[in-house]
Amino acid sequence: MSPGAVADLAQDSWWQIRPADAVETFPVSPGWPRDLIGTGLAEIAQRTYPDLRALERGDSLADPWHVIWISDEQHYALIDLADAMSWEGHGSPLGSSAFLGRDLHTLITSGVRRLQINLPQFMRYSDAGQGLLAALTGQDTTGADTRTVAQIIGAARQAISQLTVYVTYSAPMELAGFSGMAHSWAEQGLDPQLAQRAQQELGQWGNTVAQALDTMADRLLPGTPLATQSAYAGAGGGLAMMLEVLRARVLPIGAYLFGMYPETDTAISQSDLCCYIGGRIGVNIPSPLTELSDRAGKYGVPVVLVADAAGMRKGELQNLGVHGSYELRPELAFLEPQPDDPQSSAAITEKLAEQLQRVAVTWGY
Repeated sequence: MSPGAVADLAQDSWWQIRPADAVETFPVSPGWPRDLIGTGLAEIAQRTYPDLRALERGDSLADPWHVIWISDEQHYALIDLADAMSWEGHGSPLGSSAFLGRDLHTLITSGVRRLQINLPQFMRYSDAGQGLLAALTGQDTTGADTRTVAQIIGAARQAISQLTVYVTYSAPMELAGFSGMAHSWAEQGLDPQLAQRAQQELGQWGNTVAQALDTMADRLLPGTPLATQSAYAGAGGGLAMMLEVLRARVLPIGAYLFGMYPETDTAISQSDLCCYIGGRIGVNIPSPLTELSDRAGKYGVPVVLVADAAGMRKGELQNLGVHGSYELRPELAFLEPQPDDPQSSAAITEKLAEQLQRVAVTWGY
């Protein structure tokens, strides 16, 4: 189900039990793609930008297929790379990010001034942003020394200076930094020797970028070091780090989406209950859930989780600031994910409505 469909079903299901209650819904997404619906971020953006249109890009290996969503009226665009370029362990994640530089040139020419780039945890066409820099500036970074890289970074910043860029990611890497990214690739199925070589090459590139920034008059913010070893540096194959170098703001998808709904804090403060509805929860906790629990906790409002499968213990729920948990298919919590199909999706819809009505009976007051 898409985020909007889930929100509508939640509202209708609650009203079947408690028709007099005021129910507000805010569609969100964990930022990673799901079978049949993708990430759902374009649908969410369309609620704020009704004129959103799709611009298809790419027709070759050098320029991979993806979609840019553009609002001409509000000068906004969304590039959802998690939807189009997530790497799932098949083939190699290595490649050139030059396509993104060409995208940014196109958007600037089109009059876009605010851009969201949503990155996958593991991405195809990964090169830690070297191709991006080359496409933005026309200068090759291969073998470039520290001084040359500093000049290229400065030119790339100037090339996109008209854009305000927000970079979102679904979850931090299990192992931090570029070395952690390469280790994770090996765990996901990449040939260990290739992963080791990528670790060395990308690690050297990260060090060169850090040294280049040290020579520049202005870095990121005064006193802010380059986050080459941060938990998000490897997101999007290192694009998170490079886009931060180019002065983009990097933040979890949950924080970004709640920022799109400035009225959420008022709604939460006036609520008796907050309910987060999500799909299957595995190792990574959806950042919209943690964002909701943090905000609700400030006002003493309980949070209930309704998930396809979660397998969480009571202690884990308490640590997350969650006060109740309901699962549609708890038997799937510890099994390998399987693709959903239209038949199973229909069954999930029915189970979701039933669980939401249980929540209304139990928590409604």
